Amino acid sequence: MSPSRKTAVNTGLGALVVAALCWLAIGAFRRGPYSVDSVELAGWTLVTPPPDDPALVALQPPPSLSTGLFQQLFRRTGEALVAPAHPSVPLVLRSEYADSLQGVLSVEDILNKARDLGLETARFEPICMGRRRESAPGRSGALFFVLFDAPAFDEFREELTPLFPEHAGAFPYEPGAVSPILAIGATDRQFERWWPLAVKAELDCRASLRVTN
Repeated sequence: MSPSRKTAVNTGLGALVVAALCWLAIGAFRRGPYSVDSVELAGWTLVTPPPDDPALVALQPPPSLSTGLFQQLFRRTGEALVAPAHPSVPLVLRSEYADSLQGVLSVEDILNKARDLGLETARFEPICMGRRRESAPGRSGALFFVLFDAPAFDEFREELTPLFPEHAGAFPYEPGAVSPILAIGATDRQFERWWPLAVKAELDCRASLRVTN
């Protein structure tokens, strides 16, 4: 066998090995269910995350929820994943506040509206474990998250719609631009690049999630 042909064969075998490993990791991720404790799904805390977080206002679940799911995810995929520094469910993004809301609402207004609608006492029912991948020239990666069913979240987002959009900001506010998700891990630390993120269960769900106790 000529050196060039041998190199081509080795390259092809290497690609097959990588593809096989990726397939196994995805298969492990899909095999479920993942599990969460029932007590971790309510009584979350309204927070204003640090400036490096994409969320201006968010709901923070017990640390055990995101930690437990990250450990399950890591064991199943074996990927080198990074956990978010401040695990939370974004309610309003810094970017959309600057572009679409700050002319009519203060941060305190948003917090009060969230309290009035009962977000701190609402129960967030997990739908699935999801994954969103990005593949573009010069950048690629994946985000793993939990998608929740939370009517109070949807109502809150709708309630923020300005009555006079022309006073609110340069761009129209879109209630559906952000879904009720909790980031569990990603392939790099640049979590902010994934938001705004609207998720569809039929497209983004990859594994089932079971509630225990």
